[in-house]
Amino acid sequence: MVNIKKKQIVQNIEDSIASYSNIALIGFGNTPHQTLETLRKELKKLSAKLKVVKNSLLIKALQKLVLKDKKYKKILKQIINVKEKTALLCLSDDYVSGLNAVQKLSTADESVLFKCGLLNNELCDVEKLKYVANLPSKNELYAKLINQIKSPAVKLIYIFNSQTSRLLTTFKIKSNSQSKQGGDQ
Repeated sequence: MVNIKKKQIVQNIEDSIASYSNIALIGFGNTPHQTLETLRKELKKLSAKLKVVKNSLLIKALQKLVLKDKKYKKILKQIINVKEKTALLCLSDDYVSGLNAVQKLSTADESVLFKCGLLNNELCDVEKLKYVANLPSKNELYAKLINQIKSPAVKLIYIFNSQTSRLLTTFKIKSNSQSKQGGDQ
């Protein structure tokens, strides 16, 4: 007889995967619990969620999802023989910042690593996930774009202010020299 608690866990995993548009699987080896909790808090700020899962229950959840949507078949094939500890990273539309947080942790703790992911319905291997994690986030790109658009206008205003300032300084010097010449007579 199937354990009711395990059925609930499989259903929760299935719901988590289905409710997020992008997912990644993370291996975490012997990472301390406190480190994972810190990562969870950081990811929560970025509208992402980290959930430690048993590989067998994750596979069962993906098998159920494959029946509903074939896009999960790719990731199921990748993880069918996974043996290491796994965490499910559920990412919102701005998945770069969530992947970046995991990438930063993986540089500090080598036991944290990407396994595979599904971003924009495309299967991503370890190298692609690392590449995406190192890209700037949407907010950083928006800031750079605004700065690029704003920069010529700011330079133009500076030039006009500079020329006006020089002209006023010239008039001031000229008027001071004329008043000194007028006072000398």
